[in-house]
Amino acid sequence: MELEDGVSFDAVVIGTGLPNAILAAALARIDKRVLHLDSLEFYGQDWATFSLKELGELNTLFNHSKEDADAASRPDGDASASTPAPIPPGQQMVDVKYSSTTFDSEEAVFPLPRAQPQPPMTTATEETNVVRASAAAPTTVAATEQAAHPALPSAPTSTETETAQAVTAPLPEPTQEELESEARAALMKQARRYNIDLFPKACLSRGALIQLLISSNIGRYLEFKAVAETYIRMDDGPAREVPCSKSTLLLNRSVSPKNKRLLMKFLQFCTTAVDSGENGGAAAAAAVPESGFLEYLRATWRFPDDLAKYIIFAIGNVEPDTSARAALSSVREFFSSLGQYGKTPFISPMYGVGEVPQAFCRLCAVFGGTYMLRQRIDGFLTADDGGRCSGIVLNGKPVESTWVVTTAGCLPTTYPASTRGNRVSRAVLITDGTLVPEADENQPVVTLCVPPETAGNANNVNAFVYSEDSAACPSGRWLTQMVTKGTDASAKTDLEHVVGMLTQQPGTAATRPEDGKTSNKSPTKPNLLYSMYFSMDTEGPRAPDGPHELSGLVISNPPPPDSVNFQAAVAEARRMFELICPGEEFLPTAPNPEDIDWGPPQLTAEEMDARLTVLEKDAVQTWIGVGEITQRLESVRVRGAQSKRSTRTDTFEMVRTAIDLHSMSGELAAVRTRLTLLNCRVDAIAPLSAESIV
Repeated sequence: MELEDGVSFDAVVIGTGLPNAILAAALARIDKRVLHLDSLEFYGQDWATFSLKELGELNTLFNHSKEDADAASRPDGDASASTPAPIPPGQQMVDVKYSSTTFDSEEAVFPLPRAQPQPPMTTATEETNVVRASAAAPTTVAATEQAAHPALPSAPTSTETETAQAVTAPLPEPTQEELESEARAALMKQARRYNIDLFPKACLSRGALIQLLISSNIGRYLEFKAVAETYIRMDDGPAREVPCSKSTLLLNRSVSPKNKRLLMKFLQFCTTAVDSGENGGAAAAAAVPESGFLEYLRATWRFPDDLAKYIIFAIGNVEPDTSARAALSSVREFFSSLGQYGKTPFISPMYGVGEVPQAFCRLCAVFGGTYMLRQRIDGFLTADDGGRCSGIVLNGKPVESTWVVTTAGCLPTTYPASTRGNRVSRAVLITDGTLVPEADENQPVVTLCVPPETAGNANNVNAFVYSEDSAACPSGRWLTQMVTKGTDASAKTDLEHVVGMLTQQPGTAATRPEDGKTSNKSPTKPNLLYSMYFSMDTEGPRAPDGPHELSGLVISNPPPPDSVNFQAAVAEARRMFELICPGEEFLPTAPNPEDIDWGPPQLTAEEMDARLTVLEKDAVQTWIGVGEITQRLESVRVRGAQSKRSTRTDTFEMVRTAIDLHSMSGELAAVRTRLTLLNCRVDAIAPLSAESIV
């Protein structure tokens, strides 16, 4: 697909990540002309979802796609053979610099340990036969006894002995490489049934994303499952359910009565601030001192450290040194979503997080947005004075636009380099049971938080455990996705301790009941069948805190990669929309497809001539049918007149004439309807009447 020469847009959006996808949909809903580009061959960028096979090809998907985009933008696939783009007068092209997402991954497949072969069981009859055979006399005596007593078994011959030894000989044990190859082949047979996210996340039931999906009517494109339970692993003991509400707090046996009273007061404080609205929330926030969250919980609420971990890591999902005001805002968002769809405040998108940006891209396309994948821009168009960005250069053609929205990985070379970056460590595990045996295995999604001290890491670890009911893995398998802030070490170093704490070590089989279910009293670690550790390091520049160097150029700041919800992405999309269209409604409700008035089709002159030719043929055939019907009516009238003049009434002829007249009236009605439809179709294509065509 190529754009026409001289085409222009109101906004060019580069990158199909969630913030940019929301922005593109919001602009298209207010009748802005939007061009949405991505250098990759799939939607979502860092918000994408992949199959198990694609997971091992991340570097190829993220980097090879960009090389293909460069080649695809040239007619002969050779970048050196391209000619300079004709830049409009008064403008100049600024080169673009790209930065890619790199993955340092380590993959392993672990076959299930095979049961040890047991010695063959012998029956009582076989033992008797063996005794009798061993007690037999020499061959001549044995032959005499056999003749005298036919019921006695004969001694085995040499051929029978060799055959028995061949049958009972143990088969050679397969090598470790053969076992791993067999296990990998079994996994890859169902590779497409795994939906694995780059950034696993869950939605707050009353969070910004869900409110936006409902208000904009985009929710009809998506399906969700409620996160059944939320757990925290405080030490080497069993996981503890996070007391999200008053009922779960009262039933929780891992919290002492004194700490329950403290948590109850804190819960009441947070819910009161939420129920009081914005003004009440602002007043409550103003009363919170500017200090770290852990220090605030210790000084104000007298929380012990183990109780504070519940609030900091499992509920607020923040760091201990996070500002108390910012942390309390996250805690209030958590409590405001309780009781909406289940015990926890979270719901998880089915089929992966990648479905969410695709839903917004779909809405943008419905309302006129233009989409082009595998497209890398050649540069940015700017005024000669370099003060404003006026478009892009794509495939050697200038494309003018009022606004250009890009990501931190695609910026002009004049833009300052980044002084900060994000690194995240991930682990993808496939097991034969849930990693949270304290929870019900049949629950679609369960979340687990492991604080830094327990994780053996500098940061807390968040784990999402999916069963087959979440449409993320096949039957009999559980998919676990772990995420934490990356360090200078590898992802395996960051997460290996947590994985070893929650799964059975490879090479030793876990003892599981025959029904496949675990017991809360004696939880069993599941067997690890597959693991992949990878770290994502986005080295691209980020937008500075000050004003941009080029007006008309908007930089999308991605949310923190270790964030477990969508709040920051929606807030970033709103920020960019207010910058581009201040005062406009953000993503108004989209009408249902059957309620949309699309208006007359927009056709070219050639298409209009072709359609009019077809309608002309239809009209001619219709009028030919009218002539035939007229002739038949005339013959019916003649026959009727002859029947009346006849001295002897021909009853049969009169009945046939009446039937023909009734049939003719029906055919005439059908012809009138067809002519009416033809007239409507002609009016929809060109301002002509049916008479002018015929």
